[in-house]
Order: sequence, then structure tokens, then C-alpha cells
Amino acid sequence: MMLLRSNSLPILIALAMATSPIASAQQASDESTAQPSAIELISGFDLARIDAAYPPSDPAAAGELAKLVYRLQSVNESVLVERARGNDPQSVGQAMPIDGTIRSIEFVDVPPELVEFLEFRRLKLIVVQSGENDLTVVTANVSNDAAIGDRVRGVGVVIESASDRSVTIASPRLSWIPDSAPSVGWQMLAGEGVDIGALADVSTRNRKPLMAADADAFYAIMSASANVATRTDLPAAPSIGATKLLTDAKSLAGQWMQLDLETVQITRIAVTQPNRRSQLGSDHYFQIDAVAELGNAIIKIESSDDSDGSAATFERRYPVSIVVRDLPPFLNKTIWEVAGPDAVVAEVSRQISIEGFFFRLWSYQTEYMQQFGGDDQFGPLLIAAKITDKAITSSDPVGVAMIGWLAAIGIFGGLIATVLWHRYTTAGDRAVSTKRKQREADDIDFI
Repeated sequence: MMLLRSNSLPILIALAMATSPIASAQQASDESTAQPSAIELISGFDLARIDAAYPPSDPAAAGELAKLVYRLQSVNESVLVERARGNDPQSVGQAMPIDGTIRSIEFVDVPPELVEFLEFRRLKLIVVQSGENDLTVVTANVSNDAAIGDRVRGVGVVIESASDRSVTIASPRLSWIPDSAPSVGWQMLAGEGVDIGALADVSTRNRKPLMAADADAFYAIMSASANVATRTDLPAAPSIGATKLLTDAKSLAGQWMQLDLETVQITRIAVTQPNRRSQLGSDHYFQIDAVAELGNAIIKIESSDDSDGSAATFERRYPVSIVVRDLPPFLNKTIWEVAGPDAVVAEVSRQISIEGFFFRLWSYQTEYMQQFGGDDQFGPLLIAAKITDKAITSSDPVGVAMIGWLAAIGIFGGLIATVLWHRYTTAGDRAVSTKRKQREADDIDFI
């Protein structure tokens, strides 16, 4: 779509130049630099009303500013981003990107009579240093953990322009990238520019279907994971079992971990939204349905309709879902062999090890759960950075043949020893010998 827009621009300029030989040069220059105002996107606001909203020097102005931010939250963010692209505006009403370091944070209380309707109690006025510019950003939607020294990103609309290097912007939301993160996983994702504020919110939706609120973090982490996969200095990923993922999900969002799995099915999922394709760097990703070992644990999921006391029970293994932008070559090859190169869904059984980030517990419908009242199945959803083949690919791996020969020699030697034992023992020991032989035979059968 960007190519179509850029290709259409020279045609428009050419038409303008053909109209007036003298004025056309200035007109072409204006058209090449002018950016459309974003005021038309903010329902009910014009320049005069924006001017009355800032600064919030009294309750009336604070109320107008809160309404402005509230209206901005309903604007399609991708439209704002598009209008701010390549823009360095200094005039009120223009869209502008935000990316910088927090220098200070102040708060403005929303008038009590508006809180019920706007659903936020205060605004944050955040001074952000972006290059040589000082931006004052007004928003109600940024992580409460955001602090001085952290990085924030977003897009907004200029509501005051004091000088060439000092503007005030109203923003519907800001991404938060902390200067220091409490875990290795968060540090890695923050380093890739992932909004940790959105990630921290993910765990509040555990055991629910994937929602629109998950999309930003979901695609951002998948894109970051693809970048992480190219690194050669990855930190060791602690091995996590399926049981811990089920019991400690709330504290594990965004954690870097390793998990052993057996694949069951691989599905290629198309990404249709242009903004998500751009964010992901691909028009598709893959979902791997797999199972993980439970060890001795038994998982029971009780039905919401517990009138009959039935519960879905999982022993030995539990379903786990993995998403990844790009499959490793060995899985691509397996899919081609099983279902062909154009397959969308392929049943693949393969032992793998994944390194990646835990997303959350998500729910989905299964036939098995229909037997227990129809509640949704829920399970861990991870976003993989690296997938390693754990299957034995050689017909005779190093050492296997030698072990087989040693085992055969041991058994043959045992048989000879048994014959000699029978030859040289007395008749009185034959009963004991028979019992011992039986035990040896049982041992060989067990092996």
C-alpha cells in the first residue's frame, strides 16, 4: 500500500506543475511537505476547543482536556501513525510520533463528575526528551510503573506549540519500555522495543480466549522473538514444566524459558491486516499444537456445571500451544513430506525443544471438553524464538551399535555361565539353580 501512495505522488505533482509555470513550484513544495490535520479525527473538537483545554489551569479546562484524551482513545491508531509518518509538525492539530526518555511526571485530576463516563480518574503529564526536543505528553493510558529514565513510545496530536523544540501532545496511549526490567525475559523484550506495559496486562486475561486486547503484545513479542532467534549471545533458558505453567501462569508472562514437547499438528495462519503484517514482518505465522509431559501430576478441570461431579482429567501429558513466525528447516521439510509444500494444516509427530517467551493461558473449544459440560479447554501459549529437533535422525547414531553388541555379548556370556553352572552344581542345588535361572530370565525379558 505504501508503494501505491508513493507512486501516486509524482503524478499529482506533475499535474499541479502543468497548471501554472510560476506558482506550481511553490505549490509542489507545499504539497510535498504538508501533512493532513488530525483534528477531524477527534469528534467534537476544533482548534478553539483544543486551545481552551490546555493548559488545565482550572477544573473546566481539566475536564475538556480529559474529554479530548478520551475521544482520542477511540481514534484508529494506525490512522494516526500514518498521518504522523515522516512528519515534524509544529502546528496544533497535526499528528506526531512520540519516542523518548521520561524526564518528569505530573498528575491532573479529572473532575469527579466525569470519572464515571471517562473511566479514568487522572491524566498524566509526562515530559519526554526526544532527541533535542522536549515533548509534554498528556495521556491517561500508560503503565503505572513507568518512571523517570524509562522509555515511552506512541503517537498523538499536537495541542500546543510553544517553540520549535517544545510542543505538547495529547496521546491515546503510550508504550512503556523500562530502563531496567525485573526478569531476563522482560529485559530481552524491552531491548527489542516491546511495550512491557501491554505485556504486564496480558496475565489479567488468563484462561480466556485470545482477544483484541492481546493483539499488540502478541504480535510485538512474535516479531521480537524472530529477532532474538538470530542472536548468538542468548542467555540460558531455564527449563519449565507444564505443571508450573498451569499453576504459576500469572507470574510467568513474558518469561524466557525452555520446554520439551511432542508436536501433534502444525497450522499456517494468515495475517490479513496490513498493520499487523508490517509489525510482524510477515503475512503469516505458525501455530504448533503439542503435548508436554506432566510427570506424576494429574490435572483435573472441573466443569462449571458440577451437578454430576464430572471433571476432565489429564494424566501423563497436557496440551500446549506454540506460535512462531518462521519454522525451522527440519519442520518445514517434515510438513512437505507429510502434507506437501502448500499444506495449511499438517499432522506432524516430532520431539522438539523450544526456547521462547510464555504469553498466557488461553482457552479454546475441544471435543474432549464437550464430554464434561462443554467448558473450554485452557492451556499454556508460548511464543517461540528457537525450535530444536530432538528426534534421532540417524539410522545408527554413534554409540548405539556398540551398545547393542555389548548387550548381545553380555547375554551370550550369561547363557554360557548358566550351562556351566548346571554342569558343576550338585543335584541338591538344582532347585535353587532353577529359581535363579527363572529370575535371570525375568530380568532379560524386562530389559
